[in-house]
Amino acid sequence: MDYNKLALEMPEHHKGKIEIISKVSVKTREELSTAYLSGVAEPVASVDRITYDLMLGL
Repeated sequence: MDYNKLALEMPEHHKGKIEIISKVSVKTREELSTAYLSGVAEPVASVDRITYDLMLGL
C-alpha cells in the first residue's frame, strides 16, 4: 500500500483532513473577539497574576 499516495489523495476527496469546530457562536466580529481575544487573554493574564503573587509569597 502506498501511504504517501493515499495521503496526497485524501485531502482532495475530503476537502482537507482536519476540521476545527467552535463550541460557541462566532458568526460576527464581536463574537469572535469575545471568544478568542478575551477568551484567551484573560485566563493567561490571570495565571500570570497568580504566578507573580506566588513568587512574592502573597
